[in-house]
Amino acid sequence: MQLNPYLLFDGRCEEAFKFYAQCLGGKIEAMLPHAGTPAEKHSPPEWRDKILHACLTVGGQRLMGSDTPPQYFEQPKGFSVSLQIENPAEGERVFN
Repeated sequence: MQLNPYLLFDGRCEEAFKFYAQCLGGKIEAMLPHAGTPAEKHSPPEWRDKILHACLTVGGQRLMGSDTPPQYFEQPKGFSVSLQIENPAEGERVFN
């Protein structure tokens, strides 16, 4: 069994996933904006470049996310994503 965390953002999903890929040495497998999808017609014009679905792979694990349209987004009241690194390479930064 594998669980894949799915994070919801208020319009900064692309920025966050690029940051995570850089920090964790992962690969962005998908970064799909609303534009060009069936969701585009249900999105305000200023939201069409926001992310409908993103997927980042790090060490065989996936982290997924998307931007939630403003009318549906609720500020998180508390959550965490735990990263466990068994043997970080020498010189790599370990996040706590």
